[in-house]
Amino acid sequence: MCSSPKPAPRLRRPIMTGGLTRADHESFLQQFRESSDNVDRLRAQREAEFLAREPAWSHEAEIDRLRCPLHLKQMRDALSQTGPGQILKLHVASDALLNDLTAAARQLALETSSLRFRGKRFLYIRAA
Repeated sequence: MCSSPKPAPRLRRPIMTGGLTRADHESFLQQFRESSDNVDRLRAQREAEFLAREPAWSHEAEIDRLRCPLHLKQMRDALSQTGPGQILKLHVASDALLNDLTAAARQLALETSSLRFRGKRFLYIRAA
């Protein structure tokens, strides 16, 4: 093991080649602003598409990380608060919970549909 310290590395600024000018820099900034505006526009468009596909729900519940059979009980309790013909919207944490709740609702002869938006899962159940 060497006891003498090593010299610190020198960091150098990159050398601009190719004759980049201030106008090129301004052009790059303008394109960057336009692309970020496009991202915001697309995000708003996707949210509007999701809201257009989402059924009109009357009650909402969140089912997150519950052990079996507690998530089924929580769904049943939320359904008991929902009137006949109304739609219950469930925020579901995982695909496994979504599959469990969908199967349980179908066993009860209830109409279901599911949607995904930005990594979130939603289950819609029409109460009988």
